[in-house]
Amino acid sequence: MRIRRATGTDAPALSALALRSKAHWGYSAELLSLWSGELEISADFIHQNPVFVAEISGRVLGWTATVVHGEVAELEHLWIEPDQMRKGIGSALFAHARQEARSHGVKRFRVVSDPHAVVFYEKLGGTHVGEIASRPQGRKLPVLEIPIHEDR
Repeated sequence: MRIRRATGTDAPALSALALRSKAHWGYSAELLSLWSGELEISADFIHQNPVFVAEISGRVLGWTATVVHGEVAELEHLWIEPDQMRKGIGSALFAHARQEARSHGVKRFRVVSDPHAVVFYEKLGGTHVGEIASRPQGRKLPVLEIPIHEDR
């Protein structure tokens, strides 16, 4: 597996992968439509932020994106092809994002997690620090923080 920097031309494929990954958890077509804008990534976003792709033989298996705010980085996206989940790709992408963030002076990640991904982030060292409102009305998403240590 190779992890590389995303390019603007990757944007449509990465957006489609995010939608497939979200759909894997059984969300209705109505909810997926509601969230579709949040799952899209633009070429401009890719050019302005650290976005990385994991691939094998040219097949994109997953991707991640962060937005750095001083010592805190928001993990904006981490998506894996459904048939590639639980194969270590998400952990490898996160480790790569962690190393990249560390090189920019980041001390911790903040993650607004899908409820289905909480256990994954907890295994990476995440702790719950709150929750935020989401859509549809009444839905809340857990917020976790993951420290960036030298030994991870």
